[in-house]
Amino acid sequence: MEPEKVYILFALKVTLSNNFYKKGVNMVERIGVSIPKNLLGKFDSFIHKKGYANRSEGIRDAIRDFLSEPDIDLSGDGVGTISIFYDHHIHHISDFLTEVQHDFENIVLSSIHFHLSHETCLEIIVVRGNFRRISVFASRIKAKKGINQVKIQIMGNAQISI
Repeated sequence: MEPEKVYILFALKVTLSNNFYKKGVNMVERIGVSIPKNLLGKFDSFIHKKGYANRSEGIRDAIRDFLSEPDIDLSGDGVGTISIFYDHHIHHISDFLTEVQHDFENIVLSSIHFHLSHETCLEIIVVRGNFRRISVFASRIKAKKGINQVKIQIMGNAQISI
């Protein structure tokens, strides 16, 4: 096991044979998740402050919250922002962000860069165009090692001409 990772099992329970049980009509399943140690520590502090009984309840709530985000009709156009927290010490991460913005120059209107600490930066990219293209752009950023968090905020439609 890598020292920087903590492997947890959370309490969704289905194993082979008789270890099935029903909670309403939903079957629950036990799965394993790899989480960096520092992220797990922050999560544990968060769920403790919020009064969760255990990690499983906190993770289920986080998944529900994640799934409750509104589905966007990806066939339409719109404007919005993509906010990115990242560790600028990760090799070539700034170069990657510049390159990917050039790859999607047809939707990137502008970007601004903030130094939040010696290690952490925030980049906010203003986008306009097809939602599907914006989603592909954001997914490419999310997949890059060193990117800590990506949030997409759709502000309205693209009927406004600049």
